[in-house]
Amino acid sequence: MHIKSYHQADQIHHEVVNYSGFKKVDNEVQKKWYIFELYLNFVRSFLLEEEDKEQLNKNNLKLNKFLNEGALYPKAQRIFMVHHMIVQILFLLEEKRFSQARSLILQLKGHINRQLRKEEYFRTIQFIRL
Repeated sequence: MHIKSYHQADQIHHEVVNYSGFKKVDNEVQKKWYIFELYLNFVRSFLLEEEDKEQLNKNNLKLNKFLNEGALYPKAQRIFMVHHMIVQILFLLEEKRFSQARSLILQLKGHINRQLRKEEYFRTIQFIRL
């Protein structure tokens, strides 16, 4: 994704999560791929043609469920909650739901101050404070 090869990233993601042994790997690894999928879905929404966007709108119930769900991750995986919330904010901004996005940004700022260790996640904390 860093080099904007989104189609290739999508193919790799599809191969990994559909691999028969994927369900046997560590939960943390599965969560990382779930976060990757969230970012891919956001990128897909920008790359779709108009006809495909209509199909995406039909799947809006899943998007609304995602935007309204809370991110629950174990203590050792707190950074995943940050990523989850960031993707939610991106989708809210895209849908021009600014008041909900602002509320979620405030929640995120509170979360990073309480939950993340400053020594380990210094750059992430500074980025969110901007």
